[in-house]
Formats: sequence, C-alpha cells, structure tokens
Amino acid sequence: MGSLIFDVIETGDELGQNISDMKKSLVIASYVQKSDDHEKALQHIVDLITDPYGLTLYSKLIEILNDSPADDDTLNVLANVLRNISNDDDLKQHFSNKRVVLAMIAKLSPQALVVLQRTHSWPIMEMPSVGIAVGGVLSGDNAEYIAQGLLKYGIFNDISAMSLGLAIKELEVSGLCVTGTGMYNGKNAVQEMLTDSGKEVYKLIQ
Repeated sequence: MGSLIFDVIETGDELGQNISDMKKSLVIASYVQKSDDHEKALQHIVDLITDPYGLTLYSKLIEILNDSPADDDTLNVLANVLRNISNDDDLKQHFSNKRVVLAMIAKLSPQALVVLQRTHSWPIMEMPSVGIAVGGVLSGDNAEYIAQGLLKYGIFNDISAMSLGLAIKELEVSGLCVTGTGMYNGKNAVQEMLTDSGKEVYKLIQ
C-alpha cells in the first residue's frame, strides 16, 4: 500500500510539473507571437530572468500562472503582464510598483482579470432609480445592475450574468473600481470606473 501511495504522489507531481511547463510555454509563445520581432522578444525574456529584479517579478508571475486555469483569456492576460515586465528598461526603479501590482493581480480571480482588462469597453449607463450618489460614487451594492448593463451592451456575452456580477463585486471590494456617477446628455448616469490602484493593474495586464 505504501508503495502504491508513493507512486500516486510521484505521478501527481510529474503531471503537475508537466502542466506547469505547458502553461509557461503557452504564455511565452503568446507573448512572442504578439511581438513584431520574435528574436528580440525572446531576448527580453532572457534579460528579464538574468536580472535579479526581473527574476523576482518573473517568479511571481509564474506563481500566478500555476494557480490559474490554462484558458485563452487568462493566458492572454498573463502574456501581457510578461510583455510589460520584459519591456521595462528600468526594472530596478519600477520594481516596488510592479511587485505590488503583481500581488494585487495574484488575489484576483481569472474572471475578474478578464473583466478588468476590458475596461475600455465599459459603457455609460442610466442611473438606477433607487441609486444614491455620495461624492460622485453610487452607494450600495450595484454589481448586479452593472453586470446587466454590460450584458445589454453585448460586451461580455461569453460570461454569465452571475459570474460577471461576482467579478465586478470582487473588483470593487478589492478597491480597483467604483461605480461613478455624473450627468450624460442631461440625464443622471453611471459608469464603472477604475481607481488609481485599478489603473495600475490595468496598465500591467493591457
């Protein structure tokens, strides 16, 4: 029995490593394919992992990758992160900022990352009849209302209303976005907006 258990554990470890290696390959391939100069892109990765600051950031990215599903949307987001880190000409200067942003990304679900990545598509919507604005921000839990509005505009047809609402709520609880209020075409309107922290995350995943 002991030998069988050991074999199962060993097989699980090998499969886990294979999956991890596959994810790394897919992310690097996605990053390289987006580049106009594939050789230069690969050299950027070499420079990244041979730099002490770069290696730390790369290692954190791999941690996030290992905890994420290998779907196209997630791999695309993380490939963008790899590109933005690799293309930074002064990692020492920007190290602290990028480390903090990576820590914020690590706490987000893949769904929330995908929603955040599409910030440029978030529409201006009519303010709900029961909404109360405080300091330019709609108070209360409005995630479901915002989710329904996003679906109405056809931005997230590949995500269910429930999943979209949970992702928006997650982003708001994480302090990355708020439901802003204002006037649009003479009417009270709302729009999901990034906070300063949200803008930093967006820059790294875009």
